[in-house]
Order: sequence, then C-alpha cells, then structure tokens
Amino acid sequence: MIIPEPGRAPTRIRGKSLSASEIEVSWKALPWNASKRRVLGYELRYWSRSEKEETASVQRTTGNQTSTVISGLRGSTAYYISVRAYNTAGTGPVSTTVNMTTKKPRPNAVGSASKVSTLSALSTIALSFTARTSL
Repeated sequence: MIIPEPGRAPTRIRGKSLSASEIEVSWKALPWNASKRRVLGYELRYWSRSEKEETASVQRTTGNQTSTVISGLRGSTAYYISVRAYNTAGTGPVSTTVNMTTKKPRPNAVGSASKVSTLSALSTIALSFTARTSL
C-alpha cells in the first residue's frame, strides 16, 4: 500500500513574539482521517523580509505537537512563516503565510542584570562585615 503525503494544509496559523529572538507559532492540527495519511509532524518555514522564500530556514516538530518556538531570530525584524504537515511520503500543501515581527531588543539588558548582581554582592559583603564587627 502506497501512503500519500498529507492532502491538506494546517489552518489557523498564529504567532506571538516572545522576545527579540523568539516567536511562538501555533496552528490547528490536520484532522486524523485514516492511517493512510498519517501525519508524523509539522514543518515550519520562515524567512525575514530581506531574504527570499527559497532560502527559508526550516524547523520540524514531531507527533501531534501544534505549537513550537522559533529561536535565534533578529530583533525588530518581520518574518514570514508557513506550516505544512509531513509523513513518510513527504510534505503536504503549505498553509497561508503569516507575517510576525520580533520584539525590539532591550538596551543594556545585560548591563542592568550585572548591576543588580553587583549590588546584591555588595550588600552581602556589608552584612557579613557588620555581623563580624558586632561580635
């Protein structure tokens, strides 16, 4: 028996920018018709506005997972994303393409974290010193 590739595209593609480098993508799973078109997972294709679709990056999920996080993206950048199901025969039709933009990078995010760490360390030293001198 020959197993055909999935015959329909996923629907309800949604995205949420989590940070300057991550977007969470979700979709509605294909209906489980019969085992002859069994879905093994989903393939996401994504590319930035300055890139061509032919050079899109690909990320695959396995099983009935209907969301994933794409990471390693550039901040404040618009990305085009499409989803398609796959099985042992190949990939099915591509969903509608959606456009999502990553968040703006936060300036000095590392600097402010290190300032907090430094203040925390200094207060610990001060408490330790105070405790020793009062003994």
